[in-house]
Amino acid sequence: MDERKKRIDTIVTSILDLENDPAIEGFFGENAKMLVSGESAAVRGVLTRVPETTQAQTAQNNLIACTPESWQQAASMAILLGVSLNPFLKHAALIAYGTTVKLQIMVAGIKHVVLANGAALTITAQAVCRNDRFKMIQPLLPQTIASNFYFEKAMENRGEVIGGFAFYTLANGGFHGDYLPYCEIKKRRDVARTQAIWDKWENEMIEKTLIHYTQKDLPTFSKSTMLNEIENEHIDFQKLNAPTSALPATTEGQFELKAKIFEDVEAMLISYEQLLNASEFESDVDDCRDRLLKEPLWKFASSEQKAKIKAVAAPIIQRFKNAAQ
Repeated sequence: MDERKKRIDTIVTSILDLENDPAIEGFFGENAKMLVSGESAAVRGVLTRVPETTQAQTAQNNLIACTPESWQQAASMAILLGVSLNPFLKHAALIAYGTTVKLQIMVAGIKHVVLANGAALTITAQAVCRNDRFKMIQPLLPQTIASNFYFEKAMENRGEVIGGFAFYTLANGGFHGDYLPYCEIKKRRDVARTQAIWDKWENEMIEKTLIHYTQKDLPTFSKSTMLNEIENEHIDFQKLNAPTSALPATTEGQFELKAKIFEDVEAMLISYEQLLNASEFESDVDDCRDRLLKEPLWKFASSEQKAKIKAVAAPIIQRFKNAAQ
């Protein structure tokens, strides 16, 4: 048996040993062995498939050189978190730091974890460029009141990234969202140990950053701490503690991003009005108003913008009150 195959077998065996791990067995019960077997097979596939490039070959060699103990730890965290090491699912990447392999959760993985946990029903996260435009759309079910929104990418030149947003529709019927200006995204990129991944998949990493930044405040989300621990393993703490060249959070870009999202407030209210006209709220106008003002974009509005929205919404709400009498 050659040395390479022997090392791969040792790594796979170390993962199979997780079948008797108290944490995994206690959490998954009779499904533990099936899950561990599936992930060990996925790891064998990662380490034995034929690389397509010289760079991929080097990365695979580095992974094989990592200790079985670190592989077992990475696999254990993946199983407990609920993501797969199967590369075709794109839940996670395996990164070699010297002889230690680390689990890195990717966009599909973090979405999978949040949705599977039941904390949210949908997740929307996007980078925003200078020339993008926002529009309002109605939900599939008129009675749900809360409109959604999307941005329309510029046809030719989107311009540079100025930030991004993420929001969730929650299982309890509410919404959660936030935004990050580019200066904040850049701070997180600058301290990452995985600069090559940022260079190659910048949009995906921005999307992941947006979800990671916002998921910690989701109600009933029990796996936030574990996600944070995994993410911290990919931070260069020397850079984190060093003086940063990133723009301060009070930069003009922060306000530009907020203005971009709210650049058509009147159009947004027209969309509300169309939605309200298509619905029946004669029996509960106050509920209609309350749900209107809990729209996910409300989180992004400045006090001036909120005042403007209320002013435009007032006659719409009054019209429905009159109709209910």
